[in-house]
Amino acid sequence: MSAWRPAAAAVAAAKVPFSHDRARLTSHLAANAAGDLLPATFVIKCATKVPTDQRKTTVIHTLNQQPGFTEAEGWFAGMWSRKLKDVTHYRPYLLNELDGRLVFAQNYAYMDYCGAAMWCDLVVAPALKKSGRKKWLLVWDGHKSHLNEEVVAIFEAAGVMLRSLPPNMTDILQGALRSPRLSVHALQHAAHT
Repeated sequence: MSAWRPAAAAVAAAKVPFSHDRARLTSHLAANAAGDLLPATFVIKCATKVPTDQRKTTVIHTLNQQPGFTEAEGWFAGMWSRKLKDVTHYRPYLLNELDGRLVFAQNYAYMDYCGAAMWCDLVVAPALKKSGRKKWLLVWDGHKSHLNEEVVAIFEAAGVMLRSLPPNMTDILQGALRSPRLSVHALQHAAHT
């Protein structure tokens, strides 16, 4: 199997926009075997002194005031909470009531164990219920946040059986990871030029 490579002219013409190291955005995409996508989830980097309690963070509230993320455009602001590792975690989020997209913030802008539990509660479990099926199989990378016992139990309670890709296979089997990563600042900069 050969890897896809862009044409030399496309590589030469590509420009990487300026980005700020502190502005990060991670997208979490999932699809079924037929190619139907689950609602996309986006994780924005934020700073908080207490990572388990993000009730005082403002990034989600601020985003909810921006065009494209307002209540009039289907975005509902909520506060997710769940007890994990004997601590109650709180995270504000935006959920699009029209298509199910989820946006939340996290200190490092990646899907940590708390984010994985939140993703199950707010995206995966509702999508499974809507599908009319009783069980799903989810295959994802073997990151330690995905293998956390509590996260596995949350998914199993929702009717989702988890399996992990073999070690060192993520970049080969997950095509989205081949795409260039752009920062939030780069996306904003590109939108204004």
